Amino acid sequence: MIRYTTLQLGQIEIRLTARDRHMLKTLRLLRFMTTKQIRRLYYPEGEKSEKAVKSASKRNLKRLQKYGLIDHLPKRLGGFGAGMKEYIWYVTEAGIRLLELSNGTNPKRKRVLEPSPTFLRHTVAVAETFVQIIEICNADPAVRVRTIDVEPSCWRGYQKNGKTISLRPDMYAETATGEYNDHMFIEMDLATEAPQTIADKCRRYYEYYQTGKEQQVNGAFPLVLWIVQREERKDCIIQTIKDYFKGRYPHIFYVITPEELEHVILDGVEKEKLC
Repeated sequence: MIRYTTLQLGQIEIRLTARDRHMLKTLRLLRFMTTKQIRRLYYPEGEKSEKAVKSASKRNLKRLQKYGLIDHLPKRLGGFGAGMKEYIWYVTEAGIRLLELSNGTNPKRKRVLEPSPTFLRHTVAVAETFVQIIEICNADPAVRVRTIDVEPSCWRGYQKNGKTISLRPDMYAETATGEYNDHMFIEMDLATEAPQTIADKCRRYYEYYQTGKEQQVNGAFPLVLWIVQREERKDCIIQTIKDYFKGRYPHIFYVITPEELEHVILDGVEKEKLC
């Protein structure tokens, strides 16, 4: 691990491009991203060939790694990603301090902890949805991203029986089409949680819905979008929600696979499939 003084960090900071800085901020926000996710977000194919894009992104990642601002995990960390052909990147302690320095805050040393395989899978899945939303909106000039935020800064608090309850979505997103804005709380599901846990999460969303806090700000409650990996899991979550609420809820939940995300963002939801 490279240790820099504040002066040294300042000298490195002036060598960075605007893309470098934005990439570091996004990587810190999402915590972990694959090489491919970073390339899709910051080196999209356009005038250059796929080979040239891969070469440019690899070269720049290696440069930032040489500066000590980013690094990648071992490919077989805790059994995760055995056989993977790409790295999973994160911002190092030096990179975090540089970002704080550039924001005008006092840089402090922050240790980057090794993630568990379960946490890593979930975090990379959240990053994938983040990248997908950006790609979908970039491909259609009629739609733009207003906000994308991830945990913990997208969490909400509300009161119940005199206690503060924390609603913890994985992501919050706002997109705009013309004068219309769409708001979404997003839950990434990797089929690791029991139906009762899913029901408990949905209950908290309903309780938060009843406070009216989001409606006062946005005029309507955000769609609660569950993104699952397989159709059978989709059916399971839909049935769990229906069994738990038994029709006594405001139909704010929508369950999709990643392939359906583009349709939701561009065309909206099918009201009969709300649950």
